[in-house]
Amino acid sequence: MRPNVGGAIVLTIAAILLITAGYLYFAFTQTEPAYKEVFSRRFSMLPGGVASHEIREIMEGRTYEVTVSIEGYVVDISEDRITSKFYVAISDARAKLVETKVHTFFAWTLYDFQGPITIEIKNLTNQTLYLNLRMVDSTMIERRPFEQVSQWMCLISIPIIILGIWMMRLKNN
Repeated sequence: MRPNVGGAIVLTIAAILLITAGYLYFAFTQTEPAYKEVFSRRFSMLPGGVASHEIREIMEGRTYEVTVSIEGYVVDISEDRITSKFYVAISDARAKLVETKVHTFFAWTLYDFQGPITIEIKNLTNQTLYLNLRMVDSTMIERRPFEQVSQWMCLISIPIIILGIWMMRLKNN
């Protein structure tokens, strides 16, 4: 009795298909941020005014970028010097995460927090400020462009493996 060589060739083809499927699945994996806007608000603040925004539409374990920027301000002509300064405090259920004074732009990345986020903004100038508050989900997600192709290659290799095993059976001379 001698084994049929055709079965070994078919099994080799199936192995090449499986290795290629695994390579396509893992080699072309891309990690990129999601960038989904969670909260956006434009508002004006009078001199010495305070605004507080509580954001509940967030999930723990994700990464968020918070930005506060001045879009414009109303200038009092009687003042000789224009100052654009505001105070920002971000806190979660535990405590304050950040507290700072800013001139024109504030950006912060949140990744370790519990519960809803509260953003408090105070106008420290003598002018009315027009502010833009924005919170974006920037959690890194994996994209696998060849995932479906590699799954189909694995499925196609199953009948090829069965055919190779069937062809490897011993034959009488």
